[in-house]
Amino acid sequence: MGVVDLNKYNEKLEEDVKTFKACDPYPCIVIDNFLSQDVAKNIPDEIRDLMKNKTEGPDKVFHPFIHINAKVWGTVRTEGFTKNMKEVVESLQSKDFLEYLENLTGVEGLIPDKGLRTGGYVIHKKGGCVNLHVDHRTHPYEKTWSRKVLLLLYFNDDYKDEYNGHLELWDPKAKEMKMKVAPHFNRCVIQTIEDGYVHGLPEVMNFPEGDCRKALVLWYYVDEGEEVPLEVTKYFSRPQDSLIKKFFIHFENVLLHFHYVYKRLFNMDDTAYIRFLGLFKK
Repeated sequence: MGVVDLNKYNEKLEEDVKTFKACDPYPCIVIDNFLSQDVAKNIPDEIRDLMKNKTEGPDKVFHPFIHINAKVWGTVRTEGFTKNMKEVVESLQSKDFLEYLENLTGVEGLIPDKGLRTGGYVIHKKGGCVNLHVDHRTHPYEKTWSRKVLLLLYFNDDYKDEYNGHLELWDPKAKEMKMKVAPHFNRCVIQTIEDGYVHGLPEVMNFPEGDCRKALVLWYYVDEGEEVPLEVTKYFSRPQDSLIKKFFIHFENVLLHFHYVYKRLFNMDDTAYIRFLGLFKK
């Protein structure tokens, strides 16, 4: 058996398409035991090892993205991945898997982000979070690509609800939570990117010291054939958030617009922006 048993998923495709389309508030499906256990079982410890030994210095694999609206560490390239981590990404970007995704979601012409300039493996340590947001739907460097499908895959082998880290899906105005998904081990979430797709990990996480929330984030694009207007990630406050938290959430929305223009014009990464926003951590 390979990394993903596509024969199994293709056999139940008709049923899964109905589930996907019927999901409220956005087209979405949650699939448990997604990867082959022989591959998936090793990845949690491999990520823990990278978290402990590869988050600092010139050869770090996980880079901090700590700012007003997020406290997360993520990969920015594929260098430093273990063999298993690479195999999972390659399998989920393969021609056969793209065909499955297209049949599931109804989106044709999907393109994987081979260099993982967006997405990749991400970890959240104790205190981590990502406020509610709508992701930008443009690729930072491929100017004719637009985001269409998001795949999330979790590697939390000893997860407890008290750790938080649930994926929350909210209505387009961020007034009411519609769906909550616990990040259990080998659980996959596949979604299309819709207008007003508000989601996030807003509850501060409480993973034990030495452990973290572990996930793979993969984006799939379509080439529109012409330059796609620049879009910026927009963050939202929740009704129960404090006034000062709401102020800082919306303050970053203004800053982000200038950052994305700069990033696209000069093909720069996020390092300087993250350092600047670190001054305003809340």
